[in-house]
Amino acid sequence: MGLMVRRVEREKTQISEIGILIRRGFTLLELFVVLLIISTFITLVTVRIEKTISRGDLSEGVRILVREIQGSRSRALFSREKQYLYLKIESGEYLIRGESQKQPYKGSLPDGVIIQDVLFPLKGKVMEGEAEIVFLPNGCTERVLIHLENSEGNNLTLKVDPFTADVKVQEGYIEEAVL
Repeated sequence: MGLMVRRVEREKTQISEIGILIRRGFTLLELFVVLLIISTFITLVTVRIEKTISRGDLSEGVRILVREIQGSRSRALFSREKQYLYLKIESGEYLIRGESQKQPYKGSLPDGVIIQDVLFPLKGKVMEGEAEIVFLPNGCTERVLIHLENSEGNNLTLKVDPFTADVKVQEGYIEEAVL
């Protein structure tokens, strides 16, 4: 019987010829570190791939402009002062400034997306330089058509409602009477 007990003990803990205990498998900490390294690598790779693929992403440009237009209107209503949104034609950059603000907020559209032109009812079409959209303290603005273009030549038209600052997006370059 003593021989049987020794055999069971020997199978439970195997010891190599040198006398070091043999462990099979990984600890939870080792697995966690490996998973952390792999997930960090995958995150970095997908961010770089996404930036490469999203060149000229018109829908992202539209989301940015809609957010800034509606945000400017909200800031005008909340602060009870004029807000200005400056669109730089052909560069895809924009500036947002309040009446009492010293430094404007600067932003840009995704790479490959440009503002082709901006159409106002009174000022006409702004095709170069900078177009200024004013948001009054009561939340109203001018009726505006903004034309976006990406590097592939696709166009979208953004139509800004003067009372609610809601933005309607239409495919193509639409030049309608904005009155």
